[in-house]
Amino acid sequence: MRNDLRNRETVEAYRELIQKMLGGLDPAEAGKIKPQPAYISLMGDGAATAIAQLMRAKRDRQGRRV
Repeated sequence: MRNDLRNRETVEAYRELIQKMLGGLDPAEAGKIKPQPAYISLMGDGAATAIAQLMRAKRDRQGRRV
């Protein structure tokens, strides 16, 4: 789970960097980049991602739930 969270943070950092770089371009040039499939694939749809943590119930020595 930690790796998934770390990976998600890295992806978000790259997305922010790309957005900043596009902000420095002429709007017409940035407009040419945004519809490209590679840009859409890398940037995603911006939807939030939820990561759920599943935990097993603790058990005692006889195998009963505690």
